[in-house]
Amino acid sequence: MRKMETFLVACCQVNFAVFQDRGGIASRAEALERMTRDAVTGYEDYMPVKLVVFPEFALTPVIAGREGPILRDIAIPIENPYFKRLCRVAEDYDITICPGSFLERSGKYPGAVFNTSVLIDSEGIALVYRKLNPFLPFEPVHSPHDIAEYEEDIAPVSKTRLGNIGLEICYDSRFPELSRKLVLKGAEILIVPSAYMEPWGGVEPTDVWKTILRARAIENNVYVIGCSLGSTYENHPPYSWTGNSIVVDYEGRIVAQSPPGPGTQILVAPVNIGGLRDLRRQTSMLNMLHLRTELYRDLYEQTIFPPAGGVDGTEISQTSLRKAIARLKEKLL
Repeated sequence: MRKMETFLVACCQVNFAVFQDRGGIASRAEALERMTRDAVTGYEDYMPVKLVVFPEFALTPVIAGREGPILRDIAIPIENPYFKRLCRVAEDYDITICPGSFLERSGKYPGAVFNTSVLIDSEGIALVYRKLNPFLPFEPVHSPHDIAEYEEDIAPVSKTRLGNIGLEICYDSRFPELSRKLVLKGAEILIVPSAYMEPWGGVEPTDVWKTILRARAIENNVYVIGCSLGSTYENHPPYSWTGNSIVVDYEGRIVAQSPPGPGTQILVAPVNIGGLRDLRRQTSMLNMLHLRTELYRDLYEQTIFPPAGGVDGTEISQTSLRKAIARLKEKLL
């Protein structure tokens, strides 16, 4: 399989309506498939689209503000008919797809609900990443950190013909340690499916979305591809979702960015992995080679946020998370 050093990525920003049970998933999956085909065929005379990315919660809805039975009503396994269809699309066009994220239930970890993202290619699911840093207290899902017997790689990197790809999900990007870990494991592209609400995503003066993703790219000399949810308040209360998808290159330059505000849009941008590799080989000013890890060991040996917020068992809720945060404020602030 021939490696590609220059190709287009398509960020497929969506404006989906919220739903309360699995009955709403099929129509979303059809939309993901349709947008993928449109992105690939629509730009084929310009450059080949070889990577297609969707936002966080593209397949299942955002759960902020919800305390309902997520595991019973919405969460689905990784092996599902929707991903099988996307695998066929990936095979038809010889592409790689990140279908955003979804709420996952796992037979291996019964009782747990993960916010999970995957990479799909013509051979199936190439990478599985479960969000390490849920958006607390609004996101009552499990991090692998919450599960003592968790066995999988918490920060996997997939070696693809497009480059070495790692995944983060939204709030993860506020923790620079994860990006550094992925890059030290070889990542050249970080895909960040996200769901930012106003005012933090793309809305001045609190546009933390763009600032954080550019910082991660600059710190690690890595491509950062951020595809963000574009649902309106009417479609997806209790927030308005800001869209503003973005592609940042390995020196922090914004290659392409959709306008802030909700809406459905396909944003394409070139990715030049050859340029990234040349810079990493030639420069002496590579931050990750200057990292003095010994300086920070005392900090990272202490526990700040404990597994499951210190709650016994696997039950996590917004209420339990708020209580855990209150305890930490008394202890640390």
